[in-house]
Amino acid sequence: MITKKKIVYPLALIDRIGEMVRQIFHLRNLYDENIYDITVVTFPPHSMLRTNKAAYDLVLRGLTVGHSTDPKFMWACHSHKDNSVQIQGDISYVFTRLDKLQTMFFEKFQNKKPIFNFLLSDSDIDKGSQLCANFNIPKFVPIVTLHVRESGYLGDSHAHRNASIDNYIPAINYLINEGFYIVRFGDKSMKRFVNPPPQLIDAPFHPEYTDFVEPYFSAVSKFGIGCGAGPDPIANGFGTPLLVVNQLMFAPMFGTEKDLFVPKKIYSHKLRRYLTYEEFILSPAVNFFEDRLFQEAGVEHRENSSEEILMAVKEMNARLDGVYSMPQEEITKINQRVKIIQSKAHYYRKCTIDPNVFASFPVYAPYLSKMQISMEFIKMNPDFLGHEWPM
Repeated sequence: MITKKKIVYPLALIDRIGEMVRQIFHLRNLYDENIYDITVVTFPPHSMLRTNKAAYDLVLRGLTVGHSTDPKFMWACHSHKDNSVQIQGDISYVFTRLDKLQTMFFEKFQNKKPIFNFLLSDSDIDKGSQLCANFNIPKFVPIVTLHVRESGYLGDSHAHRNASIDNYIPAINYLINEGFYIVRFGDKSMKRFVNPPPQLIDAPFHPEYTDFVEPYFSAVSKFGIGCGAGPDPIANGFGTPLLVVNQLMFAPMFGTEKDLFVPKKIYSHKLRRYLTYEEFILSPAVNFFEDRLFQEAGVEHRENSSEEILMAVKEMNARLDGVYSMPQEEITKINQRVKIIQSKAHYYRKCTIDPNVFASFPVYAPYLSKMQISMEFIKMNPDFLGHEWPM
């Protein structure tokens, strides 16, 4: 019998569903459970009121879980600038910044599939079937999940990450006409749909809502529509294709070739025009994280239009059905250009930014992702990638 190596990982952000799921997904892929016995030390789920208990139970299933009520200890474990794994006796403690765990994952799996995905149990499937019945979702209909970030949950200073649900209505109507049911994720601080059609489940406001909505529908949907925040990592963890709309150009993006992103455009008030992808991510603004910094630099994030969102949703559906009309050679060529631009940003960040910033964000993460840019977005924004540089 092979003795497994012991790993202990502190998990602090359990009340942020995306961070919680992302960290455990990365951890379970970095440390193969055939080799490692993983213990997660975390807060008791009832100690943080916004913890999604269903997601908490599902992602930690199969691991040894210990609890701590000492926030200073928990956050100190994530304050290490240097990665890392500290060995004490026969136990390895993974003390690392959250972004470095993500970087480790991206670097290990940039050219191969993850070894671990979350799975629904038989009891999960039964519970999900009852949830569908409670939502009046017929059996065997295709489902799409939808999440659009607003500031109500965190009340933060990152409004550049937000988007308006109104711009998604044409895409929602298209999906309904195609026979889909749409399950919207979020919380009750979000803008509520008024008299939505029965095919649109505005889950946070539905009387049958439970915290099992996010993990279950992320697992069984044909694809998810996200915005680079909140529940997106749940789809990643289940291997569900994801269309990320209103994606920030500097945000980390884990994904496969099936996943698409539609970036927000950046308008320069000084130049009085939109910046190209390369202009923005090779500028100091790629390291900004607060609204104030963008405002001081005279640049503004512009949301994707209703038409851009609609066409990207149509493209996503067609590509998953294998009927998208654009030649694969052309798709590959455009995405190769995107990767070249992203690789420049990767080395720009490594060579030029403040060492303290580099210690926290050592790579330009999209460089390591296989997620592809929407071809329909490129068609509508032919100047976005700028000109082709001679090889």
